[in-house]
Amino acid sequence: MIRIYDAAYENDNGTHHSHLSTFWWVDEYGNTGTWTRQQAYNFVVANPNTVYISEGNASVTVLPYYFTNNPNVQWIQTVADGIIRDNLTQLAIRHRQGLVNR
Repeated sequence: MIRIYDAAYENDNGTHHSHLSTFWWVDEYGNTGTWTRQQAYNFVVANPNTVYISEGNASVTVLPYYFTNNPNVQWIQTVADGIIRDNLTQLAIRHRQGLVNR
């Protein structure tokens, strides 16, 4: 299992429409690394149900995003707490504010 513990926006200008571009992860052995958006997408597609994010005692699975008319648009998302796509962006918002997500 791999946990994404931080994320950052591409060209972070503080707008809602910036795209997440970098993801920091740690595996169950303590190995860490970073992924680009495309690397994260490719890993999640190749390894379903193995990537998650967590906060406190709650965790949610990271999923590939498929719902688009443009097959070149590829990213990852979560479905948690009844609000789709907000969990990864919260990591990036906290990253922008200098808060530790790990």
